[in-house]
Amino acid sequence: MTRRKETTSYFVGQHKDLWGFSLKLDGTDECDISKFAADLVKKIIDHYYESDWEIHVMPNEQMPFVMVKNPESIWYYLRSEYEAIIFRENIMVNGSYEFCHVI
Repeated sequence: MTRRKETTSYFVGQHKDLWGFSLKLDGTDECDISKFAADLVKKIIDHYYESDWEIHVMPNEQMPFVMVKNPESIWYYLRSEYEAIIFRENIMVNGSYEFCHVI
């Protein structure tokens, strides 16, 4: 009998919050870091998925994140305010691609 690997979701869960911010496509800050309910982020991801927009869920990185890109901006969601601050301080967007030496 094979044993199923236990999985932990960093991004969804009842009574769970994520911390997010957005950048303009040129990499400049667009808004402050804010707290979002994880179920709201899931609805945003579902909406963008149905709209065929770019979505990346990166649960296995050192600093897991969700990235949602629309035609005007790129949104990032992380597990804590601290992670969001560090991520935003170290991210560089170049040609719509993210480079972050902390992930």
